[in-house]
Amino acid sequence: MSKNTITSLMITFVVISFIHAGYSQVRYGVRGGLSFVNFSEDMGGTEMMDFEGVPIEIVIDQSSRKVFNIGGLVEFRLSPIFSLQVNALYNQKGAKLGGNFNMVLVEQGIPVSISGSVEDEIDLTYLSFPVLGKLEFGESDIKPYIIAGPEFGFLLSATDHAKATAKGEAMGMTVGPFTAEEENDIKESFDTFELAINLGAGLVMPLGGVDLFVDGQYSFGLTKINKESTAGSEDIKNQVIMIDVGLLFGGK
Repeated sequence: MSKNTITSLMITFVVISFIHAGYSQVRYGVRGGLSFVNFSEDMGGTEMMDFEGVPIEIVIDQSSRKVFNIGGLVEFRLSPIFSLQVNALYNQKGAKLGGNFNMVLVEQGIPVSISGSVEDEIDLTYLSFPVLGKLEFGESDIKPYIIAGPEFGFLLSATDHAKATAKGEAMGMTVGPFTAEEENDIKESFDTFELAINLGAGLVMPLGGVDLFVDGQYSFGLTKINKESTAGSEDIKNQVIMIDVGLLFGGK
């Protein structure tokens, strides 16, 4: 993220703070939880490899990653039931690819069965700013609410962690398993900015002098995250399911 972007964000938060400085119902909080992340495009499929003249077919499946998010928020209550919530999150995204393979080599007339697996985990880390409208319901202490709004994300890092494991069996003997791993920086392959929409619902309840909340959100990307130079023509977008808990401090 450029210095100009950071400066603009800081100015925005300062201006908002001054606008609401005289309003008593401004609350601060922390949130964090588990995220299930994936890409909108299925990058799986069948791949063919050649090992010493023997073709290997690997069926690659795509699955979600279980990661975490953590951050803080400022909540401006604009009416008894409606608030504007500005969040700042350390937010992990990405996807996981993997598959198994089996092959038979003949060495000096002896068939050798080789089996193994390949895994490829794409880890994208963002500094995200969800700006959410929050609508509460009910008159009891425990109130349900719905939230919705845009999320502005700035890519901090992108890594590709590949892992392969294989073992061999012949004449009742097993050799291995052997494992090879490699990690690469792939940030240049992804756009530095992402725009998404978040939709969710939750519950808020009093806990001593603070409020405890639990909510779930679904975030779907509106902008593609892969650059034009990325192999293939798919427009890849992030998809995230977040389950968070948090605390709110300050006036109600």
